Amino acid sequence: MPKSVKSPYWITDKYIYTLLLVYPLFVGFHGYTSLTASKFVFLAAVTGLWLIALIVSISKNRLRLGKMSFIQCCMMLFVLACCVSAAVSPYFKSTLVGEGRFDGLLTIFLSLCIFMGVSAFARLKNGYVIALAVSVSLCCLIAVFQLFGYNALDLFPNDYCYYDGGYEFPGEFLGTIGNAGLFAAFLCLCIPLFSVYYTTAAVRPPWLLPVIFIGMFCIFASGVSAGKLAICLCLLFSAPLVISSGERLRRGLDILAITCLALCAAYSLTFDYDGAELTVSWGFPTLCTLSAAAAATSVILRLILKNCEIAAKTVRIAVTSVSVLAVLVCLAAVWNLDGNEGALYEFSRVMHGEADDSFGSSRILIWRKTLDLVKERPIFGGGPGTLPLRLDVEFSRYVGETGKTLYGSVDNAHNVYLGILVNTGAVSLALYLTAMISSLAGAIKRQSSTALCLASALLCCWIQDFFGLGLFIVSPIMWTFWGLLHSAVKNNIRLRV
Repeated sequence: MPKSVKSPYWITDKYIYTLLLVYPLFVGFHGYTSLTASKFVFLAAVTGLWLIALIVSISKNRLRLGKMSFIQCCMMLFVLACCVSAAVSPYFKSTLVGEGRFDGLLTIFLSLCIFMGVSAFARLKNGYVIALAVSVSLCCLIAVFQLFGYNALDLFPNDYCYYDGGYEFPGEFLGTIGNAGLFAAFLCLCIPLFSVYYTTAAVRPPWLLPVIFIGMFCIFASGVSAGKLAICLCLLFSAPLVISSGERLRRGLDILAITCLALCAAYSLTFDYDGAELTVSWGFPTLCTLSAAAAATSVILRLILKNCEIAAKTVRIAVTSVSVLAVLVCLAAVWNLDGNEGALYEFSRVMHGEADDSFGSSRILIWRKTLDLVKERPIFGGGPGTLPLRLDVEFSRYVGETGKTLYGSVDNAHNVYLGILVNTGAVSLALYLTAMISSLAGAIKRQSSTALCLASALLCCWIQDFFGLGLFIVSPIMWTFWGLLHSAVKNNIRLRV
């Protein structure tokens, strides 16, 4: 690769550093009150400058771009389908920026540019992992302060804190990402990348363990069920593919121990807020005991296997068996779960064929109402970012402690795939899913550490997307990872120093 500052590779390299290090931490100048708009302006400005510089560099260097791959063609057709959706939409003017949270055609176009540019002119390297680790650590550190009742960086207005969500205003906000669900989606992208990188790196990077710990702690302490589910499933699904040697098994035990310790730390703390004062208490419930025992067991196994050489086939069989057994045990436990509330109870009821509209913070209701809209315009949808104009779902809640009634309206499908279907139609969703499946299949076939790092991160993000918002606040990083994965699979690239 040419290293001249005129090179598209050099320009794209600096753009990726900006996305991974600066963008997640940028909060604007008015905290959460204008965070979404501030991040959108930042993203559009930085991406626009990158695209201009890229076009100029390609023209000056007279570079000829190679033939598009199947996945790149799917992405181009996906955006074309979105353009057709906007053109035939009765809300054409609203499709450009979107009536929701900047999820219109402009954001879709920027996402395509990120994927195409990164896949053509970038390769995953160690510096990107370090930059992302720094931004994740700082973001999670701010979230930890917020969980303990502090208004870090004055992100909340009027001296509010994290626990005023539901008392003084609807919604929950954490870290420099904003919405707690999006914060969890951000961690779902980063933690698997760090975990697989730690497991497969040529030289073990112990500095990543504290980053993984604080990230896991925030996932478990934030209470976002979709994030916890995605992280656990991703670890179980990825382990048989990643852990293929004795050394990787030992490092995998390190990750398991850190995860269990984070789970123990998160559930040993109880936060009680009465609308005015936060009380933090410490205890050791059954879940903490089990997770502490699992962490101790992982450490002991790590010591026993320290100098053992184990055949790759034996390792794969053992890890696959444990992963499958863990999934079956968890499903059986949820199936037989006793209780009357909580995410696990609701999932148990769904497994028994009982789906109430109130389940998943009323996600079932939102999904049902959204599916009704899909039937009206199934092929090309209502237009990018137009769901708020079509969906009529509102909520209200009286808060006795404050005497306020909080109101909220739904402007998102709370499921990325359902959102694509209702906004831009079945054609765009089919292309998007085809590109997803092809990318994961290519990574599994390639089996390089680079591909496994990125594929694990994307898999976790795509699992979380089934319950997530999928907004631009996190999606540019997802598209960057997707572009880097395509580059790694297409060019058989390994991690670069």
